[in-house]
Amino acid sequence: MPGFIVTRCDFESVQKALSLPESIGQLQELHSLDLSCNKLTTLPNTLGQLVWLSELNLGNNVLTELLGKFAKLQGLHHLDLRFNWLTTLPDNIGLLTWVRMVNVDVNRLTRLP
Repeated sequence: MPGFIVTRCDFESVQKALSLPESIGQLQELHSLDLSCNKLTTLPNTLGQLVWLSELNLGNNVLTELLGKFAKLQGLHHLDLRFNWLTTLPDNIGLLTWVRMVNVDVNRLTRLP
């Protein structure tokens, strides 16, 4: 039986998830990931392995920080971080040269990189 490739995952409001498994990084063909409307406080380091990811929706969670793993998401075009508790963005977020939209509305940002 041939394998299959997952290119889109929608976990919006999935029982108000508190965390993601490290195994999320194994979905390396993923293009779109919607994790909005959960209760995520952190993200796994393996998120940086999703090099084909072009859309990432993390809106409406309780994230307080984003680690440098985002610099590895070189194909990212759309990043939604609305309605979190972020106080800053990673300094290396500027390395995401293909990003066309970053939404950080309704956070607690005190500085931008």
